[in-house]
Amino acid sequence: MRNEARSILKDEVTDVEYLKFGDVVKEWMLVKKNQVKESVFCNYEQKIKYYFKDFFFDKPIIFFRNYDFNGYINSLRKRLSDKTIKDIVSLLKQIFKYIEVKYDINFKLSLIKSPTVYQRKIDVFTEREKNRIKTYCLKSTQEKDVGVLIALFSGIRIGELCGLKWEDIDFENKSINIKRTIQRIYELEKGTKVVETLPKTATSLRIIPLSNILYAKLKPLSNKHNKEEYILSGKNHKIVEPQAYRYTYKNILKKSRVRIKKFHTLSYPNFYKIQTFFN
Repeated sequence: MRNEARSILKDEVTDVEYLKFGDVVKEWMLVKKNQVKESVFCNYEQKIKYYFKDFFFDKPIIFFRNYDFNGYINSLRKRLSDKTIKDIVSLLKQIFKYIEVKYDINFKLSLIKSPTVYQRKIDVFTEREKNRIKTYCLKSTQEKDVGVLIALFSGIRIGELCGLKWEDIDFENKSINIKRTIQRIYELEKGTKVVETLPKTATSLRIIPLSNILYAKLKPLSNKHNKEEYILSGKNHKIVEPQAYRYTYKNILKKSRVRIKKFHTLSYPNFYKIQTFFN
Protein backbone atom coordinates (compact mmCIF):
# COMPACT_ATOMS: atom_id res chain seq x y z
CA MET A 1 0.00 0.00 0.00
CA ARG A 2 2.77 2.42 0.91
CA ASN A 3 4.59 1.76 -2.35
CA GLU A 4 1.33 2.19 -4.26
CA ALA A 5 0.65 5.53 -2.52
CA ARG A 6 4.14 6.74 -3.32
CA SER A 7 3.64 5.72 -6.92
CA ILE A 8 0.39 7.71 -7.10
CA LEU A 9 2.01 10.79 -5.56
CA LYS A 10 4.91 10.49 -7.95
CA ASP A 11 2.55 10.25 -10.93
CA GLU A 12 0.83 13.48 -9.85
CA VAL A 13 4.04 15.36 -10.60
CA THR A 14 4.57 15.16 -14.35
CA ASP A 15 7.85 15.36 -16.22
CA VAL A 16 6.62 18.66 -17.66
CA GLU A 17 6.67 20.20 -14.19
CA TYR A 18 10.41 19.65 -14.02
CA LEU A 19 10.95 21.82 -17.08
CA LYS A 20 13.02 24.87 -16.18
CA PHE A 21 11.10 28.15 -16.21
CA GLY A 22 13.86 29.70 -18.32
CA ASP A 23 13.39 27.09 -21.05
CA VAL A 24 9.64 27.67 -21.15
CA VAL A 25 10.17 31.44 -21.33
CA LYS A 26 12.45 30.98 -24.36
CA GLU A 27 9.74 28.84 -25.94
CA TRP A 28 7.11 31.50 -25.21
CA MET A 29 9.34 34.21 -26.66
CA LEU A 30 9.70 32.29 -29.93
CA VAL A 31 5.91 32.20 -30.18
CA LYS A 32 5.53 35.89 -29.32
CA LYS A 33 8.21 37.09 -31.73
CA ASN A 34 5.85 36.72 -34.69
CA GLN A 35 2.79 38.00 -32.83
CA VAL A 36 3.86 41.40 -31.49
CA LYS A 37 5.66 44.48 -32.78
CA GLU A 38 9.44 44.63 -32.53
CA SER A 39 9.25 47.38 -29.91
CA VAL A 40 6.94 45.27 -27.72
CA PHE A 41 9.16 42.21 -28.11
CA CYS A 42 12.25 44.20 -27.08
CA ASN A 43 10.35 45.48 -24.05
CA TYR A 44 9.54 41.88 -23.08
CA GLU A 45 13.22 40.93 -23.43
CA GLN A 46 14.30 43.74 -21.10
CA LYS A 47 11.79 42.89 -18.39
CA ILE A 48 12.57 39.19 -18.55
CA LYS A 49 16.29 39.88 -18.26
CA TYR A 50 16.06 42.34 -15.37
CA TYR A 51 13.15 40.93 -13.32
CA PHE A 52 12.83 37.20 -14.08
CA LYS A 53 16.16 35.75 -15.17
CA ASP A 54 18.09 35.83 -11.90
CA PHE A 55 15.04 34.98 -9.78
CA PHE A 56 13.22 32.30 -11.72
CA PHE A 57 15.07 30.91 -14.76
CA ASP A 58 16.69 27.93 -13.00
CA LYS A 59 13.50 26.97 -11.15
CA PRO A 60 11.39 23.98 -12.31
CA ILE A 61 7.74 24.67 -13.14
CA ILE A 62 6.66 22.68 -10.07
CA PHE A 63 8.31 25.36 -7.92
CA PHE A 64 5.57 27.83 -8.89
CA ARG A 65 2.57 25.68 -7.96
CA ASN A 66 2.41 27.23 -4.51
CA TYR A 67 4.77 30.16 -5.03
CA ASP A 68 4.01 33.42 -3.22
CA PHE A 69 3.78 35.68 -6.28
CA ASN A 70 2.26 38.49 -4.24
CA GLY A 71 5.25 38.40 -1.91
CA TYR A 72 7.52 38.81 -4.94
CA ILE A 73 5.39 41.71 -6.17
CA ASN A 74 5.58 43.41 -2.77
CA SER A 75 9.38 43.12 -2.84
CA LEU A 76 9.42 45.00 -6.14
CA ARG A 77 7.47 47.90 -4.62
CA LYS A 78 10.54 48.89 -2.63
CA ARG A 79 12.36 49.99 -5.79
CA LEU A 80 9.90 50.25 -8.69
CA SER A 81 6.86 52.37 -9.54
CA ASP A 82 3.39 50.82 -9.44
CA LYS A 83 3.10 51.28 -13.22
CA THR A 84 6.32 49.33 -13.86
CA ILE A 85 5.25 46.59 -11.46
CA LYS A 86 1.86 46.32 -13.14
CA ASP A 87 3.60 45.81 -16.50
CA ILE A 88 5.86 43.14 -14.97
CA VAL A 89 2.87 41.32 -13.46
CA SER A 90 1.04 41.44 -16.78
CA LEU A 91 4.03 39.87 -18.54
CA LEU A 92 4.40 37.23 -15.81
CA LYS A 93 0.73 36.29 -16.14
CA GLN A 94 1.04 35.99 -19.91
CA ILE A 95 3.89 33.52 -19.56
CA PHE A 96 2.16 31.41 -16.92
CA LYS A 97 -1.10 31.47 -18.87
CA TYR A 98 0.83 30.00 -21.79
CA ILE A 99 2.14 27.25 -19.48
CA GLU A 100 -1.36 26.58 -18.13
CA VAL A 101 -2.87 26.19 -21.58
CA LYS A 102 -0.05 24.18 -23.15
CA TYR A 103 0.86 21.94 -20.22
CA ASP A 104 -2.46 21.82 -18.35
CA ILE A 105 -1.13 23.13 -15.04
CA ASN A 106 -3.17 25.47 -12.85
CA PHE A 107 -1.25 28.29 -11.13
CA LYS A 108 -4.37 30.11 -9.82
CA LEU A 109 -3.36 33.28 -11.64
CA SER A 110 -6.48 35.12 -10.47
CA LEU A 111 -4.89 35.29 -7.01
CA ILE A 112 -1.96 37.35 -8.31
CA LYS A 113 -2.75 40.99 -7.61
CA SER A 114 -1.33 43.95 -9.51
CA PRO A 115 -0.93 47.32 -7.77
CA THR A 116 -3.53 49.93 -8.55
CA VAL A 117 -2.16 52.65 -10.80
CA TYR A 118 -3.81 56.00 -10.30
CA GLN A 119 -3.97 58.49 -13.14
CA ARG A 120 -1.93 61.55 -12.34
CA LYS A 121 -3.54 64.92 -12.78
CA ILE A 122 -2.36 66.37 -16.09
CA ASP A 123 -1.06 69.94 -16.01
CA VAL A 124 -2.71 71.18 -19.20
CA PHE A 125 -1.98 74.26 -21.27
CA THR A 126 -4.39 77.12 -20.79
CA GLU A 127 -6.26 78.52 -23.77
CA ARG A 128 -4.01 81.59 -23.61
CA GLU A 129 -0.87 79.42 -23.71
CA LYS A 130 -2.16 77.44 -26.67
CA ASN A 131 -2.90 80.64 -28.52
CA ARG A 132 0.67 81.80 -27.92
CA ILE A 133 2.03 78.53 -29.30
CA LYS A 134 -0.29 78.74 -32.30
CA THR A 135 0.73 82.34 -33.03
CA TYR A 136 4.43 81.54 -32.86
CA CYS A 137 4.14 78.47 -35.13
CA LEU A 138 2.06 80.31 -37.71
CA LYS A 139 4.64 83.09 -37.94
CA SER A 140 7.68 80.80 -37.88
CA THR A 141 9.63 80.29 -41.10
CA GLN A 142 11.27 77.12 -39.71
CA GLU A 143 9.52 74.20 -41.38
CA LYS A 144 10.22 71.88 -38.45
CA ASP A 145 8.12 74.11 -36.19
CA VAL A 146 4.98 73.16 -38.11
CA GLY A 147 5.01 69.83 -36.29
CA VAL A 148 3.93 71.44 -33.03
CA LEU A 149 1.10 73.18 -34.86
CA ILE A 150 -0.05 69.84 -36.32
CA ALA A 151 0.00 68.24 -32.87
CA LEU A 152 -1.86 71.18 -31.36
CA PHE A 153 -4.69 70.91 -33.87
CA SER A 154 -4.87 67.13 -34.14
CA GLY A 155 -3.73 65.64 -30.84
CA ILE A 156 -1.45 63.06 -32.49
CA ARG A 157 1.35 61.41 -30.54
CA ILE A 158 4.92 62.59 -31.01
CA GLY A 159 5.98 59.29 -32.61
CA GLU A 160 3.12 59.55 -35.11
CA LEU A 161 4.13 63.12 -35.88
CA CYS A 162 7.74 62.06 -36.55
CA GLY A 163 6.46 59.39 -38.94
CA LEU A 164 4.17 61.76 -40.86
CA LYS A 165 4.91 62.17 -44.58
CA TRP A 166 3.49 64.65 -47.05
CA GLU A 167 1.62 61.80 -48.73
CA ASP A 168 -0.37 61.41 -45.49
CA ILE A 169 -1.93 64.87 -45.87
CA ASP A 170 -5.04 64.70 -48.05
CA PHE A 171 -5.68 68.32 -49.01
CA GLU A 172 -8.59 67.41 -51.25
CA ASN A 173 -10.53 65.73 -48.46
CA LYS A 174 -8.95 67.87 -45.73
CA SER A 175 -7.67 65.00 -43.62
CA ILE A 176 -4.51 63.54 -42.06
CA ASN A 177 -3.91 59.80 -42.38
CA ILE A 178 -2.09 58.30 -39.37
CA LYS A 179 -0.45 55.04 -40.42
CA ARG A 180 3.04 54.84 -38.89
CA THR A 181 5.03 55.82 -35.83
CA ILE A 182 8.72 56.36 -35.02
CA GLN A 183 10.37 55.21 -31.81
CA ARG A 184 13.74 54.28 -30.38
CA ILE A 185 13.90 50.78 -28.99
CA TYR A 186 16.50 48.91 -26.95
CA GLU A 187 17.78 45.55 -28.17
CA LEU A 188 19.63 43.33 -25.72
CA GLU A 189 23.34 43.01 -26.54
CA LYS A 190 22.94 45.50 -29.42
CA GLY A 191 21.91 48.80 -27.86
CA THR A 192 19.30 51.21 -29.20
CA LYS A 193 17.99 51.84 -32.68
CA VAL A 194 15.26 53.94 -34.31
CA VAL A 195 12.43 51.99 -35.95
CA GLU A 196 9.38 52.83 -38.02
CA THR A 197 6.34 50.72 -37.18
CA LEU A 198 2.57 50.72 -37.22
CA PRO A 199 0.96 53.01 -34.62
CA LYS A 200 0.52 51.94 -31.00
CA THR A 201 -2.77 50.04 -31.44
CA ALA A 202 -5.08 48.99 -34.28
CA THR A 203 -7.43 51.87 -33.44
CA SER A 204 -4.48 54.26 -33.78
CA LEU A 205 -4.64 53.73 -37.55
CA ARG A 206 -7.02 56.58 -38.17
CA ILE A 207 -7.96 59.61 -40.24
CA ILE A 208 -8.00 63.01 -38.54
CA PRO A 209 -9.77 66.12 -39.87
CA LEU A 210 -7.46 68.81 -41.26
CA SER A 211 -8.47 72.25 -39.94
CA ASN A 212 -8.54 75.33 -42.13
CA ILE A 213 -5.64 76.81 -40.17
CA LEU A 214 -3.49 73.73 -40.76
CA TYR A 215 -4.55 73.60 -44.39
CA ALA A 216 -3.47 77.20 -44.94
CA LYS A 217 -0.08 76.57 -43.30
CA LEU A 218 0.67 73.17 -44.84
CA LYS A 219 -0.56 73.59 -48.41
CA PRO A 220 2.15 76.10 -49.50
CA LEU A 221 4.85 74.01 -47.77
CA SER A 222 3.70 70.84 -49.52
CA ASN A 223 4.48 72.38 -52.91
CA LYS A 224 8.18 72.42 -51.96
CA HIS A 225 8.37 68.72 -51.17
CA ASN A 226 7.88 65.28 -52.66
CA LYS A 227 5.06 63.21 -51.22
CA GLU A 228 7.50 60.56 -49.97
CA GLU A 229 9.36 63.03 -47.74
CA TYR A 230 8.88 63.20 -43.98
CA ILE A 231 7.28 66.46 -42.95
CA LEU A 232 9.65 67.17 -40.06
CA SER A 233 12.92 66.42 -41.87
CA GLY A 234 11.96 67.35 -45.42
CA LYS A 235 13.90 64.27 -46.59
CA ASN A 236 12.96 60.86 -47.98
CA HIS A 237 15.28 58.79 -45.83
CA LYS A 238 15.99 61.07 -42.88
CA ILE A 239 13.86 60.62 -39.78
CA VAL A 240 13.55 63.08 -36.92
CA GLU A 241 13.12 60.84 -33.88
CA PRO A 242 10.87 61.80 -30.93
CA GLN A 243 13.70 62.53 -28.50
CA ALA A 244 15.28 64.98 -30.93
CA TYR A 245 11.97 66.67 -31.72
CA ARG A 246 11.27 67.23 -28.03
CA TYR A 247 14.17 69.71 -28.05
CA THR A 248 12.50 71.59 -30.91
CA TYR A 249 9.21 71.52 -29.00
CA LYS A 250 10.76 72.89 -25.79
CA ASN A 251 12.52 75.61 -27.77
CA ILE A 252 9.18 76.65 -29.30
CA LEU A 253 7.58 76.84 -25.84
CA LYS A 254 10.42 79.05 -24.60
CA LYS A 255 10.11 81.39 -27.56
CA SER A 256 6.33 81.45 -27.09
CA ARG A 257 6.86 82.36 -23.41
CA VAL A 258 4.93 79.28 -22.28
CA ARG A 259 5.73 76.93 -19.40
CA ILE A 260 7.49 73.68 -20.34
CA LYS A 261 5.17 70.67 -20.26
CA LYS A 262 5.19 67.21 -21.75
CA PHE A 263 4.49 66.98 -25.48
CA HIS A 264 1.26 65.01 -25.13
CA THR A 265 -0.14 67.90 -23.08
CA LEU A 266 -0.81 69.67 -26.40
CA SER A 267 -3.91 67.51 -26.78
CA TYR A 268 -5.34 67.95 -23.25
CA PRO A 269 -7.90 69.43 -23.66
CA ASN A 270 -7.68 69.88 -27.41
CA PHE A 271 -10.30 72.53 -28.07
CA TYR A 272 -8.75 73.08 -31.49
CA LYS A 273 -10.11 69.67 -32.53
CA ILE A 274 -13.60 71.04 -32.21
CA GLN A 275 -12.66 74.13 -34.18
CA THR A 276 -11.62 72.02 -37.18
CA PHE A 277 -15.25 71.65 -38.12
CA PHE A 278 -16.04 75.35 -37.90
CA ASN A 279 -12.94 77.29 -39.02
